[in-house]
Amino acid sequence: MKKRWMGWKKALGLLFLTAFILLTFLAGCASSKAVRTTDRGSKKGKKSGVPVRVEASQKKVPSWITEIPEDENYYYYVGTSKDAASFDKGKKGALADALSQVVATIGIKVTTSSTVEEKYFAEQYETTLQSELFTEGKARLQDAELKEIYYEKYENPDGSAFFRVWVLVKYGKEDVRQEQARLEEILKLKYGEVTGLEEKARQQEKNGELFKAVNSYINASAASLKIDEGDVFFDRNLVRASEVLLRIQLQKFGEDQVGFVGEQLERPLELKVFFLRNETQIPLSGVPVVFSYRVPKVKSAGYKQIVTHTATDENGIASLQIDIVYEVNERNRVDARIDLQPVLTRLEAAPDRYRESIDAFRDVAGKKRTSFYFVSDTHARLIKTAVYFLQLDIDGRPLAKPVAAPVFYDVLYKKKFLIRVLDIKPEQVLEKSSEQVLEILENSSGKNVKRILYGSIQITGFDEISAFQTARAEAVVHLFDRETENIIRTWQATRTGTGKTKDEASRNALIEMGRSLGEMLSDTMP
Repeated sequence: MKKRWMGWKKALGLLFLTAFILLTFLAGCASSKAVRTTDRGSKKGKKSGVPVRVEASQKKVPSWITEIPEDENYYYYVGTSKDAASFDKGKKGALADALSQVVATIGIKVTTSSTVEEKYFAEQYETTLQSELFTEGKARLQDAELKEIYYEKYENPDGSAFFRVWVLVKYGKEDVRQEQARLEEILKLKYGEVTGLEEKARQQEKNGELFKAVNSYINASAASLKIDEGDVFFDRNLVRASEVLLRIQLQKFGEDQVGFVGEQLERPLELKVFFLRNETQIPLSGVPVVFSYRVPKVKSAGYKQIVTHTATDENGIASLQIDIVYEVNERNRVDARIDLQPVLTRLEAAPDRYRESIDAFRDVAGKKRTSFYFVSDTHARLIKTAVYFLQLDIDGRPLAKPVAAPVFYDVLYKKKFLIRVLDIKPEQVLEKSSEQVLEILENSSGKNVKRILYGSIQITGFDEISAFQTARAEAVVHLFDRETENIIRTWQATRTGTGKTKDEASRNALIEMGRSLGEMLSDTMP
């Protein structure tokens, strides 16, 4: 801000210098007709240690210095210099004083009852006006007329001298009115969008529409990027947006329930968005909210996010209905946040000098989030289930000794699943259709078995690394419900195993596949 003020100060000096040259030309006759009279001071005056007037441009001090003329069509301004080392410097100072009064006349008045915003706007108006006056052809100061000049010369006791100069400048009232109208229109075009958005934000804040107010303040900051010297507008509106956003609070509902894999969560998860007024919760409607439900991937390890966009209702509630619980977990996680990304996007075009302010707002925005956690289990644990995996080598030939199924069984048994492994020779199901395979499995399962897990695991490739073999195994497993005669879930997986030989690598790959399928299915089987 200091740098900007110094810039204005330098520009103001250029204005006054230019105006002085113009007005000097206009007032050439007035200067040349001045009558100089000498009035030497007495020795007593010099001994007293005070300056003594030794010369004046007129015998009598002009009346216009104390009684400013009045005219129906013109304003008159009396400019006064400080003590100057020369007449020319004094004249420049007096002209500068007169022209500053012209600026004040054209500018907006600020009273003690003006608001902070009005005072700031007036300051911006005055600064812009002065800037316009510096530019030739924009502000018509050339219409000003220098009517009179009066000066006095003084000597100090040490023999040095200084001048005091007064000027009378005339400026047409109609010119002032036209200049006021023109510059006010410029300011409206320049600042109107920003101040309009600020006023909208203040009204929304007053009405309790806090999230809308945040948006309007951010819009005002973004609009300030279109104007010169918009730093103050940008920063102050970003600060206000942060202050309003800090007032917005979040409250969670719905964590106190247990879900079951493959089923809908009994009640929706609810996020309430509100602010406090006299310790009373005031709900905020229409606030955009993003829910992110973390669920396991189907074909590979790890998790993915299911994202849902919604908004708060008239009670300030944003809801997420979990249609399917995907896994057994003590801490199923759903993240929820106020969606401020569209707001932040509007600030992306801001120059680097605003980064610190924007980052401060991002920090506030980042806190408007929370996470839901709920417990889930599976009914499959209590359903009697039979298991059969057909194991194949890289050439599609059956492997006689089951490897993956016993490991799979151990995992589920430890987790208290009612499960049994079917003892069926590979030749019985090899090259059979799906319907034929299911018929064989059902006949071997017994009447009390409600479901059958069946599928194939095949070695699909080998890699040799540093004299060790790595085998890759791929599996497809189906869950068949005997009552509905439907396949209710299918899983796919790829795993690897290493060993000194291909046989050893294959065996280790099948063991790893059995373990992985056991963990995966025990957590995700409905």
